[in-house]
Amino acid sequence: MSTPSGDELLESLAERVVEAHDLGHNRAGQPDVLSIGFSSTDYFGHLFGPDSCEVADGYKRLDQTLARLLTFLEKRVGKDALFLILTADHGVTPLPEVSLKRGIPAGRIELGESTRRAVGRIGDLSPLRQRMEFELARHLGVREDASTPLTRTLILGYREPSLYLNHEALDDRQVRSASSFLKSYLLHVEGIGGVYTSREIERGKAPESVRLSWRADRCGDLVIILEPGWIEMGGTGTTHGQPYEDDAWVPLLVWGAGIEPGVVSTTVDMARLAPTLAAKLGLEGAGFSRPEPLPLSPQR
Repeated sequence: MSTPSGDELLESLAERVVEAHDLGHNRAGQPDVLSIGFSSTDYFGHLFGPDSCEVADGYKRLDQTLARLLTFLEKRVGKDALFLILTADHGVTPLPEVSLKRGIPAGRIELGESTRRAVGRIGDLSPLRQRMEFELARHLGVREDASTPLTRTLILGYREPSLYLNHEALDDRQVRSASSFLKSYLLHVEGIGGVYTSREIERGKAPESVRLSWRADRCGDLVIILEPGWIEMGGTGTTHGQPYEDDAWVPLLVWGAGIEPGVVSTTVDMARLAPTLAAKLGLEGAGFSRPEPLPLSPQR
């Protein structure tokens, strides 16, 4: 998975799927939809970062892999029967060490857990998470030390970008107090650019990127936004998940039947892929967060 070979294997599998199900020759005249996620780029991208020779080599090889797939599909069903969208689910932040060498502010921060909650203790957490836990315990008048099991901590855990409080250990009043306290505390931590409580997000007092990424039944009590160039990852490698250009800008190519060569230079949104496919397939287009299809005609 962490080498271009993963994408090559997946391309071979895609060909076998097309052949086994005779995709593109639907007897009822209906379109067949095939979705393929070439994810090895994600794996070696995390390992080596976007500025590495490994990633450059991986994308060159992916280009060759995509060429094989498109050639196969053209021969199988014909170019006039193909409609293809090529894009990505996210970008990636450069390695902080690379950015720092270039004079760009960057860094690493550790808010997550490196040990299983069932067996870990507070002393197993990163120094920042330990300080957060102890300061919150002091604020709420709760006794804790390094030997306190993670099953009894006040902070249940962190999954980017959400921090979850332990609602079994805290009543509603304590949750509100803890959220307010942690927000104030975190805003003084280097590398953190913004913190929003669930109550603030529910009331619309947060950027659109935060509001659209938040669900009350899934997300945490606080959403943490890092400064540009910072990542929530210790050690080596890099990651993504922040509302900045390096994470949010992705390639977008539409090709195939009825598409003229050209470039559309206006700002577009990946959420418009769904209504675009719906329109192309003649499906009902109601209910999309971004209801307008992508402008598929090149600008003149």
